[in-house]
Amino acid sequence: MRICDICGQREGTLVDRTLKNNVQVEYAYCEACYKSLLKRGVNPQIEVDRIRKYNAKVCPVCGTTAEDVDNTLLFGCPECYNSMRAYALRIVAETQGATRHVGKVAIPFDLSKAGARSGYLKSDFSIYATSKDFVKRIFDTSELKIGGKRRFKTADECSENELTAPTVISSRVRLARNLRGLAFPSNMQPYCHNLDDELSGAYAASKGIFDARVRKICELDNSQKKALVERHIISLNLANNETNGAVIVDGGNTGFSVMINEEDHIREQCVVDGFDLQTAFKRLDAYDTNLMRNLPIAYDNELGFLTACPTNVGTGMRASVMLFLPALRWEGAIEDTLAKFKRSYGLTIRGVFGEGSEPLNDVYQISNSKTLGVDEKTTVAQVEEAVKMMCYCERVALEKLVLDKGNALLDDITRSYNFLTGANKLTYQEFSAEISNLKLGVILGILPKDLKTSQIDKLALLCSPSSIEIAMKNRLQNPSVLRAELVRAVLSEERC
Repeated sequence: MRICDICGQREGTLVDRTLKNNVQVEYAYCEACYKSLLKRGVNPQIEVDRIRKYNAKVCPVCGTTAEDVDNTLLFGCPECYNSMRAYALRIVAETQGATRHVGKVAIPFDLSKAGARSGYLKSDFSIYATSKDFVKRIFDTSELKIGGKRRFKTADECSENELTAPTVISSRVRLARNLRGLAFPSNMQPYCHNLDDELSGAYAASKGIFDARVRKICELDNSQKKALVERHIISLNLANNETNGAVIVDGGNTGFSVMINEEDHIREQCVVDGFDLQTAFKRLDAYDTNLMRNLPIAYDNELGFLTACPTNVGTGMRASVMLFLPALRWEGAIEDTLAKFKRSYGLTIRGVFGEGSEPLNDVYQISNSKTLGVDEKTTVAQVEEAVKMMCYCERVALEKLVLDKGNALLDDITRSYNFLTGANKLTYQEFSAEISNLKLGVILGILPKDLKTSQIDKLALLCSPSSIEIAMKNRLQNPSVLRAELVRAVLSEERC
């Protein structure tokens, strides 16, 4: 018995056949559905085509199947979200907990004239503010002194800037965008001819925003690629894409970079020093608006900006902050604290180099996990609230650390400082083992007063393997000797 293609329940007694692309297509309707559609002025064949497309499990444009997405969690092209609509909505709901985009909307693409400015839609997403009480239950502090010399300022006595400045290294906002009619990078044919079009549009969008410099990944040597990865300008995934990968860097050093054909066609980002997500977002939003005027961005009225992975669909935005959290680790509270923040704020917490990486030198990266159902401004506010609370937790842990291990802590920090300033040869492993103590000593104020945490962060980049490798070109000097010279030079300069 043939079932009705409309309701899927009753017998399809009315059968219709037609040729489409020289292939015979058959339709079957029950009498009730057929009459109902005609009464409403709807063509039965068109309705069946719509239903079949909605329930399809394969994209006719790129050939990606629902099984492929189940295995990789990556769609093949932007059209997959439309071609496999029911399946795509289910996957998005499972990964995001929402199915309706709220936030910035795409500008209609028109090369002949500029589009209208984008705006923000009101969101009903409420920010969850964690109470400081749970911190007090973990740590019990009283009068605090460092090495028996002076009183240490408690978390409650610190201003917001005093809490965040020593702990926050940098703030970053990233937006994932894709082009209509082009397969996602993981499904892209080798040496796609559209690469130059992507680069041209992304480069043109930088006009008036930042000083753009374009480099294809295949043109970079290994040292250059490693340096860009260590500075969070490109990801390891992009560094390995020598076929279609490229990057646009900022010659003016204002924090912009644009990755071409990483997981998505375009991943634009802005990084600023310290705790300032608002500035990073404002700068990047201006570039993103220009981008939509220069390239046809894949956008869906229901799901928002379409991305290769459904975990990024919607705003396509990640607002992230790099945090230095040594005290929580010393006090054995880092895992419990991070787990609580994941639950309370819905955060994603990763290592220094993003997904799958481990924390390095007590540095962690925290970011929003939801990109659908919450707008960009609310996302920034949510991450800001979480960062402030995390900095409070770190300060309280530092209070407890000073109380419990004041003299021992002073000794460890002093030894690290003397070792780094006195070493004539310094491997990267030796440097990494001491740099966290050095920065902690700056925060506690027990090292030369002119040392700043920002300078320690820059020193860490100067002494990275790729930076030393690049500096060693055309030199006969030993890398460990050069690293030791750099450390002594920077620390001596700061003490002047």
